[in-house]
Amino acid sequence: MHKTMPLYGLALWLLTGIALAGEAHTLNLADGTEMSVALYPAEDAGKGGDEGNLAVLWLPSEHGLTPGLDRVATALSRQGVDVWVADPYTTWFLPVATSSLAKFRREPLAELVGRLHAQTDKRVVVVSNDRASRVALEVARSAQQAHATNLAGVVLISPNLYRQTPQPGEPAQFEPIAAATNLPVFLMVADNSTLKLRLAAIANEFGKGGSRAYVQVLPDVRDRFFFRPDALSNEDATANRLPVLLRQAMGMLKHEAVPERAAALHESGEIPAESRTQTLAPYTGSLTPPSFSRVDLDGKRHTLDDYRGEVVLLNFWASWCPPCIHEMPSMARLQRQFANRPFHILAVNLGQSRAEVEQFLETTPVNFPIFLDETKVEPTRWQVFAFPTSYLIDAEGRIRYGVAGGLEWDSAAVVDAVSGLLAEAGRPVH
Repeated sequence: MHKTMPLYGLALWLLTGIALAGEAHTLNLADGTEMSVALYPAEDAGKGGDEGNLAVLWLPSEHGLTPGLDRVATALSRQGVDVWVADPYTTWFLPVATSSLAKFRREPLAELVGRLHAQTDKRVVVVSNDRASRVALEVARSAQQAHATNLAGVVLISPNLYRQTPQPGEPAQFEPIAAATNLPVFLMVADNSTLKLRLAAIANEFGKGGSRAYVQVLPDVRDRFFFRPDALSNEDATANRLPVLLRQAMGMLKHEAVPERAAALHESGEIPAESRTQTLAPYTGSLTPPSFSRVDLDGKRHTLDDYRGEVVLLNFWASWCPPCIHEMPSMARLQRQFANRPFHILAVNLGQSRAEVEQFLETTPVNFPIFLDETKVEPTRWQVFAFPTSYLIDAEGRIRYGVAGGLEWDSAAVVDAVSGLLAEAGRPVH
């Protein structure tokens, strides 16, 4: 049934990701596709418990075949779970990039579900993460249409199911496949992620198709925690626990019924390219600034009404967010450049404690007020979908510029934008 991967295939495997510990195979599929797959056979089926009656088909994300994925697959196999890791990048000669996800052919990947089931006599759980969550759902749907009894469900880690990252202040549009899924789904969401703020909306999308979506929040970790090069000690610890967490998720899915027919898919299309750019762009959205009333670290209350007639940069950040950390010094320089002028930066921290924020400020001091939002209310009210996100608000209280992502805030373009808003208000900078 299998043949050893030829040398040219192995070389491509190494180019597209890493040397996986799994057994490298090329599977000849019905349409002629030669699919590159790494097999991690269950070492002791007895170790797997009830979850040992399920097998995993893992589809790599836009980040490719990572050492973290390999470690998790190896650990699952040692715990009695059969794992296949598909390599669409090598199979279709694609670069590791988000744009390649649209070129993963769903039918051949769905055929792997049947092949894995036939080899192991186990029902299959499709697993993926990040932007490839759409791929996993579409592959599972295709497999469901072919033979529903082969499937047990889908597990998604940090499931990014937005059509694209929403512009600041704009509502999210979800991939149509979320509402067209009636399979049981288990979602693992990082605590330190804007995805956590959208759990209700994400679950609602799955509910439209009749899917029962389980949700588990992973405390004190960021997205991509199991393969981040900058992983913190607590993220490493959670990554080490991930195989057990996956087995527990599989155990939940095992008892759910899989409908024989897929839910209706009302829309389809290419995965759009991310239009977000790291520039301060004129705001074209419809968000009216919500009321804002917060107490800073010195105990002083601030509202937006206090700054009417002045220009405000409202920034949403967290110290676990690398771009947030990077941009803070340039924000301080921008505030210094406009010292004694009616320009103010207000920075709202997402969900961290006073002690955590003060510890961060010891090494990265700033010259503008910091506000705590431990209950994570403000990012939802201000339609924040990425960290950092910033709004530049004019003297009339209108959002004039926005950016999702980090900036060099003392760049010429930003200085010109602030100067222009001050001039509009009759408060020119000399």
